[in-house]
Amino acid sequence: MAQQHRVLFTRALVLCLALCLVLCYCAYKLRSYQSTEYDEGVYLTTFKSVQDGFPLYQSTFFSQPPGFFTTTFPLYSLLGSTLQAARLAVFFYSIIGLLAILWIGWEFGSVAFSFVAMGVLYLIPIYTVQIMTFHADSLPATFSTLAVASLLRFRNSKQRRWIGLSALFTALAVLIKVDVSTFPALFLILLAACYSFRAPKKIGRLLEAMAIFGIVFGLALIAFALPFGLNTVVSNVISLRVEAASASPQDPTLFWQFLQTSPLLIGLLIAGGMLTVIVALREKAARFPLLVLLAWVMATLAILLLYHPLMPHHLVLLAVPVTLLFSFALTQLLNSIPSPLRRLVPVAISLFLAVVLGQRVSSSLLPQNGIPTPLESEGIQLADTYTQPGDFIVSDDGIVTGLSNRPTPPDLTDISYVRLGTGSLNSREFKMYLKTYKPKLILAWADRLTYLQNFDMILQDDHYQLIDTIDSHYKAYLLESG
Repeated sequence: MAQQHRVLFTRALVLCLALCLVLCYCAYKLRSYQSTEYDEGVYLTTFKSVQDGFPLYQSTFFSQPPGFFTTTFPLYSLLGSTLQAARLAVFFYSIIGLLAILWIGWEFGSVAFSFVAMGVLYLIPIYTVQIMTFHADSLPATFSTLAVASLLRFRNSKQRRWIGLSALFTALAVLIKVDVSTFPALFLILLAACYSFRAPKKIGRLLEAMAIFGIVFGLALIAFALPFGLNTVVSNVISLRVEAASASPQDPTLFWQFLQTSPLLIGLLIAGGMLTVIVALREKAARFPLLVLLAWVMATLAILLLYHPLMPHHLVLLAVPVTLLFSFALTQLLNSIPSPLRRLVPVAISLFLAVVLGQRVSSSLLPQNGIPTPLESEGIQLADTYTQPGDFIVSDDGIVTGLSNRPTPPDLTDISYVRLGTGSLNSREFKMYLKTYKPKLILAWADRLTYLQNFDMILQDDHYQLIDTIDSHYKAYLLESG
């Protein structure tokens, strides 16, 4: 029986890898779509600033925890140090996430559920957008899924090394986006694993397992943050988030407003909840997997309801756990239908995957408009015209600075509303950075720099001349020679 199960998993793995190869091809074709997310430019400029010799956190301001940089920067550099490369780096981890879903399916004894989940995920617009966007929000789900899969392996094998691996993956999820949504699910798995031992002292085994998890988790947090300097990480990341949370009201209704823009997520939540109740009542063996996945979903919902300032793209954190819960419950229900019809389930799943994959391939064949908008292209042209490759420039649109291949003062890689609104960047500091780096060109190109108090007066005092203007919001300033 074990040999048959192993052969089944091998076949499923081959099929999953073939699926991933097609998805990789599609991602490569789609990598140059026009940018719509402001933060992509911020992160691109930040990564280029590090490559220009300004260490992260110590010189280059960075608002994200170090896990985002640690996981994506090597791939970004390897693939060409472009925005397209960064998008493909993020996408690479979504592929690892699909393999982790297959791993969970194997541990639950239902690889069919894994393929249903993969197909459903690619129907969720916010998921397909975020895995191809240079953002941190889709990355935690990969490591959270790996953490759950690793701890399920411990439950099934009783080998303690899987506890440590799960803790490492959990730490990475926390270091990328402070994602703690899997903690209740992980505790349930540990509880079930330790109480399944036939030997006595089950409470002692649970405490031992929790100690292993906690020690590895803590050491991983320190190991990843220490090279950047703990004080600077805290100053850049934690302090900014505390200030941002204090400056924005906690409004749980905002989560519902954002969720309404994703009707499929709402449908999956409702259907997943209903199917979970039905299957739990009918299938005793399915109750533990359903409880684990439900705990993950509920914790994610709680985090999103309490988190502020909440952004629309944060809802991608919900996509994977909700999809897993719905898909597992649906697959269990399909497996309970009469035998003649049950034989059609693999065929139905295969057809479903083929349709989803076909739609993805079809979308990838459409021509791409290129990354910069017409306004951003004009800003890049101004940089090419008035500056040399080594000249510093400043822009509140990171796409302009990133694609112009001009260095940016490391403290000004992030000119976001959050940073301006919290006072993390103010007029006094901005003036100081101008005097320090003497940027040749300043582009008020995204309606953010103008929020600085006395912005025009600062530029006038520092001898910047207006050279180009589209309207009152988009202006270019050149440092006067001499």
